[in-house]
Amino acid sequence: MARLTLGGALVGVLAMAVPEVVGNGYSTIQTILQEQPLSVPVAGVLLAKLVATVISMGSGAVGGVFTPSLFVGAALGQLLAIGMQGTAAGAAPLLPLVGMSAFLAATSQAPLMSVLMVFEMTLAPALLLPSMIGAVAAYYTASRCQTLSLYSVIAERAQASAAADHARTLTLAGLCDPTDTVLDPNATLAAAADKFAETGTRYLYLVEADGRLLGALSIHALQRAQREGAADDVLALAERDFPALTPDSRLRDALAVFAEHGINRIPLVRDSAGRELMGTVSKQRVLQEASCLF
Repeated sequence: MARLTLGGALVGVLAMAVPEVVGNGYSTIQTILQEQPLSVPVAGVLLAKLVATVISMGSGAVGGVFTPSLFVGAALGQLLAIGMQGTAAGAAPLLPLVGMSAFLAATSQAPLMSVLMVFEMTLAPALLLPSMIGAVAAYYTASRCQTLSLYSVIAERAQASAAADHARTLTLAGLCDPTDTVLDPNATLAAAADKFAETGTRYLYLVEADGRLLGALSIHALQRAQREGAADDVLALAERDFPALTPDSRLRDALAVFAEHGINRIPLVRDSAGRELMGTVSKQRVLQEASCLF
């Protein structure tokens, strides 16, 4: 909301200096085609409109790109016509219209649609040939720089933004996988070794009969104890402060744990007090869901 408010305030300040930035630009197009005076030179209107469009889209305001594309094309055509005054008779009413079809073809990647749209607005058959030339040239030029149309780019960014918003609010409850990497706290070292061989994991979670998580036993600690002939007590070898998260934890919490401890799975407990083991959350799934945040 703050970003939207800031964007509206900036566009409002800009509109006080250049009133033509307000609206979709259709009235300004009519003014250009009718060769009526603007509040500032057409170059200033073009620059202000581009800045206002960027601010509006960047702030998340709802708006289209069709009419702004027509406006930019008309303004560029008018600038070219002004530069050609005295060298090309009749360029003033023609070039803004050709610019409209050309710029729309470049942004939409649809040259035929652009020509027909401008023709429908003018109903001038003499405009078809120059519009076709301008639209095809603009289409091939734009396609060499960007294969996607502006509409496709906006749709992709909207989808990415929605995915990022979903990832920010996603909890780990939906990413929990059941696990069989559990061990009775009273198990022997030999039983722990057999369990490690069976599961192929780096950690076994020591869980009481009621499901309470007591800690985690690493395969390195077990191997060291076997080499040193330590007492047959897996609970004494366990990491009692092994990190665990709850179902309402967020992706950022899991990412922080993975970054700090260098583990591949995080045990998920029902709550911090009871520590009943529900399953585990894998680093692969967390990174997959969080990839849209980077």
